[in-house]
Amino acid sequence: MLKGFTSYRFEFVAREGNATAHAMAFEGMKHSEDSFWVEDASLKFLELADLDRRFHQP
Repeated sequence: MLKGFTSYRFEFVAREGNATAHAMAFEGMKHSEDSFWVEDASLKFLELADLDRRFHQP
């Protein structure tokens, strides 16, 4: 996967700062079939992403 990039950086993100990914994965595990967002994410995930951004800002 990384072969196409000229540089890359990995950084640890604590669970508290990654609530959006956790909530999305948890929601996805509830369903037995694939689902896709075509345009906007649900308001719940947008609000969690906003909180995650605040957690990462110095």
